[in-house]
Amino acid sequence: DALGHEAWGIYRGYQGLLEGDLAPLPNRACANILQRGGTILQTARCPQFHDPAQRAIAAGHLKRAGIEALVVIGGDGSFRAVILMGLDDSSLVGSPRNMALGSIEALLQPDTIILDRVGYKFFFPGEPLELGRQLEINDHLLTIGGICNSSAPFVNLPVAYARYSKAINLVGEERNLMSFIVAKPRAGLSATEAARRISAATGLRALTASDFGWETIWYYIKNTGIPVNFGITVIIALVVGTVVAGQTFYLFTLENLKQFGALKAIGVTNWRITGMILMQAAIVGSIGYCIGIAMTAAFFEATKNNLDLRGFYLLPEVMRGVAVTVTFIAFLASVISVRKVVVLEPAVVFRG
Repeated sequence: DALGHEAWGIYRGYQGLLEGDLAPLPNRACANILQRGGTILQTARCPQFHDPAQRAIAAGHLKRAGIEALVVIGGDGSFRAVILMGLDDSSLVGSPRNMALGSIEALLQPDTIILDRVGYKFFFPGEPLELGRQLEINDHLLTIGGICNSSAPFVNLPVAYARYSKAINLVGEERNLMSFIVAKPRAGLSATEAARRISAATGLRALTASDFGWETIWYYIKNTGIPVNFGITVIIALVVGTVVAGQTFYLFTLENLKQFGALKAIGVTNWRITGMILMQAAIVGSIGYCIGIAMTAAFFEATKNNLDLRGFYLLPEVMRGVAVTVTFIAFLASVISVRKVVVLEPAVVFRG
């Protein structure tokens, strides 16, 4: 009031802004609330606000109320943590290789960053890729000089690239400002030898790209509950799959005992009948495997442009592993059902 401004509040965040649920907030309305938890304006999720047409409706509500400026305090869509990569100021080693728009050299300009597509789509949903837009990171106003397609990190956070000198200023005062250094061996020197020489000269740990990747994998295996959670899921799937397949083949055997008895009565050996059952299991397992892999591949193909699912794709190693697992389940289920046929007396075919 002292500056001649009038404050208004919007109830339930963006949802209230779309519905025009806003009212003046005089001094009396804001009195005696400091000690109360939560917010008097309430909160709500509003995914519709990502639609430019819906945002235009919200802007109309602001104009009709005579509101000239909107201040967003926290909430979904206004703030998000980012992964900040500091590149060598002169060589720009470690820069993204796949640029969707712009070039790496844009980082040579002051107060400029390169943002990955996931971050751009989060901060500017539904809008085309455009250079020159601005973001604020830790009270620093930065210009987007390039947009890249970065590799998917373990956590689905936007990735921003800046020169190392700028990255230090963006991070602020911390005890450890550097996580690791990316280096490239000179021509004629292998990565393994370069890592060995760096370790010998500095006493620090140096790893090749492959070793660094495996160190990251083992870190999550040893220090998180992810292997346990996924392991339990896989084990349960294997047990259920084996039980269901075994029960299916066992019921097939029980329902066809007379036919198997007739085959044994005319001289068909147990080995021949066992081969028939195993062949049947192989055919059924192959059909089921092909259908399952086809559905999985179709899912990844349908979601390949979903930025939230980047990094998820069907590896050949996974396909081979599943094939081995299906073969094992089909074989085990067949062996369980074969036992009933092996001990079957041919005379059963002549009984009632």
